[in-house]
Amino acid sequence: MTARAAIGFAIVIISIACMIMLVPGPEEPTGPVPTQPPGPSPTPYIDPFTLAIIECRSLGGEAADRCLLNRTMVIGNASMCGLINTTLVHDWCERDMAKLRHEPERCDSVETELVRNECFVELSDLTKDPTLCANITGGGYKDVCLQRAVTVTQNVSICDEISRERMRDGCWYDLAL
Repeated sequence: MTARAAIGFAIVIISIACMIMLVPGPEEPTGPVPTQPPGPSPTPYIDPFTLAIIECRSLGGEAADRCLLNRTMVIGNASMCGLINTTLVHDWCERDMAKLRHEPERCDSVETELVRNECFVELSDLTKDPTLCANITGGGYKDVCLQRAVTVTQNVSICDEISRERMRDGCWYDLAL
């Protein structure tokens, strides 16, 4: 397990533990309400979305953004991506939410070309939609996307759309096996 994965896992566990601690207990018995309850005042309920923002922002900088990314995936609230300031971490958030929700338009909002291309490739695999490969720019990712689409859809005619001859030939060869 990489350090990044270990940190992400730890954050998920801590998030779940915090959410469990925030679940209200059983109702108190009815009757007269004392004017001053004994002991400290009860902690107000804070929803997981707000709690995540408070906890993550306390870290500061890119660490706060990575924390928000992890919490976004746990909570599933796509609007949290908009709170991330680091471009690359924001792009990862949009990519992951696009995959989670099967929303290709989220890939369009990714600024980093490599992450945007990954977004379309992975979403094309998940949705079995080779037309998403047309949105890919540069770096040969479009051909990779098309080759993977052939495997996922078992549609051999997609091989003809691969621009690089060696990959196109490899596509046909792989299908012959």
